[in-house]
Amino acid sequence: MELNLKSILINTAENECQNKVQNIKNDLASFKEILLKISKQKTHHHTLWVLGEEVEAKDEMHLELLEKAGLVISKKGYSDQSAYLEYSLTDKGKTVVEAIKS
Repeated sequence: MELNLKSILINTAENECQNKVQNIKNDLASFKEILLKISKQKTHHHTLWVLGEEVEAKDEMHLELLEKAGLVISKKGYSDQSAYLEYSLTDKGKTVVEAIKS
């Protein structure tokens, strides 16, 4: 039974990874757009929550992956009624943006 459980879990993880890779390939334009936007604006604010309001999670997964890849860095900020992440490009991110532009 343990061997069966092991193979089930490994197959599930492999399928999940394949899906993530396919999503990255499909959304490559979105990743480029986000990097170019951050480059142009110098920083990008991503709202985490606002008191009494529902916040759309647009671009959240993209930004997390860009940060894991070392292309952007985030700094958490707070105001009286909200919290946000402020993203900026790393040196590696700046190099990638220059490659995208050319």
